[in-house]
Amino acid sequence: GETANLNRQLERAEAQYAALAAELAARSGLGAFNGTKLPLWPLSGAITSGFGPRWGGFHNGLDIAAPKYSPIRAAAAGRVVTVGKPYLAYGDTATGVIIAHGSNFSTLYGHLDDSSRPPIVSVGQYVQAGQVIAFEGMTGWTTGPHLHFMTIVNGRAVDPLPYLP
Repeated sequence: GETANLNRQLERAEAQYAALAAELAARSGLGAFNGTKLPLWPLSGAITSGFGPRWGGFHNGLDIAAPKYSPIRAAAAGRVVTVGKPYLAYGDTATGVIIAHGSNFSTLYGHLDDSSRPPIVSVGQYVQAGQVIAFEGMTGWTTGPHLHFMTIVNGRAVDPLPYLP
């Protein structure tokens, strides 16, 4: 019962992230993203949970595991639109970065370290593909160090795999 309740809370938080990313991308001042692929993966590691049904709910990103403090890189050039814990008031303690790559396309990087190696980018900053933006951590609801990576297209979280090289 408690696991199901936590999973529902996690799904609600992740849905809020997709809505926030879409809203901020639309206001980013960037043109529409017309690319079909991101230039690179944000982290090298094993996919421990894919996009889709999980634990009786729905997982809206990829979980990529690697050693704690591994560098997280921007998957494409874009403008940083969120850094920190935007839903802390709702109990979500995950630290994340959202990058708009166009007015209709964003990537989210979640569960980032915020203690010894907090994110090294700031809102409004323009980043290049491959630029280190943060380090892998265990913030929020997590069972181990990993990156929760989302792609948000036209306001919806979509499977990141077709966009990754």
